[in-house]
Amino acid sequence: MPTASRILVALAGVLAVLIPTGLVSSPAQAAPGFTVGPGTAIVVDASAACTLAVAGHDKAGRLIGLSAGHCGNVGSKVALENRRSGVIGTIVAKNKQVDYSVINFNKAVVRGVRTVGKATVTSIGQHPAAGARVCKSGRTTGYSCGQVIENSPRSYETLSYVCAAPGDSGGPVIAGGKLVGILTGGAGVAIPFTNAGIIVECLHPAIPIYSPMIATKVSVVLDQLNYYGGYGAGFRPV
Repeated sequence: MPTASRILVALAGVLAVLIPTGLVSSPAQAAPGFTVGPGTAIVVDASAACTLAVAGHDKAGRLIGLSAGHCGNVGSKVALENRRSGVIGTIVAKNKQVDYSVINFNKAVVRGVRTVGKATVTSIGQHPAAGARVCKSGRTTGYSCGQVIENSPRSYETLSYVCAAPGDSGGPVIAGGKLVGILTGGAGVAIPFTNAGIIVECLHPAIPIYSPMIATKVSVVLDQLNYYGGYGAGFRPV
């Protein structure tokens, strides 16, 4: 009596004879069940809570994400905050000074999206000048907007009066649907009659007492990635 495996092989042979070539197709591959995009909450090495600035593809076709450099190190594993996804990517490059990191996502597990909550990124842009309005999205304080305070052409950083707190690091700074910066921290507020300063964390966007938000210009980040080649070179948002 033939074994079960031989029966299956035999049936496959019969089907090949009875069904004309071209009419049998394999099942379509299911789209990844998890998404990443501007403002997605991520966890690095199961300990550091941060935010993703954007997801897109580099010139090699890899699914790439950008976040803050201080969120992890090269080789750090990245997961969604809900943890159900397991590891979805790995930090493959970072710049400690300019404070950005590059994440290579597993396309079999996640797919990139343009919109997460109120944050939408359709393209890359130059950071606007002082007085302009920008918005940010972070896993701690959510989506909020404010005014640019300082943007010097000689600096890779900008200051804006926008609510931010720990966990928002790496989040997108957006102007008119364009990603213009990556949130990296808060600026110290000087204490009168001293040389000291403190960072006043934002408790809620409706409470306008907090330190200005620091962001790294995304144009500087992409210029560096294009110069060095490799992961992230030729990056474009999804």
